[in-house]
Amino acid sequence: MPARIKAAADTAHGDVLVEMQESYRYAATYQTSQTKDNGMAFFLHQNSVIEACKDAGAQINLD
Repeated sequence: MPARIKAAADTAHGDVLVEMQESYRYAATYQTSQTKDNGMAFFLHQNSVIEACKDAGAQINLD
């Protein structure tokens, strides 16, 4: 998963880039230490990615 997020972040810009980079950090942390707290942080952050994309005019769905 972190590799796919990084690939998406490589093409993003602005606020979307910032949120995708943060998502990559959360995913990498969760992958190395799969605690409930790390998982919750990663999954909750996905809302920030969705909102940044929506604000940039590129609405996405991560379901």
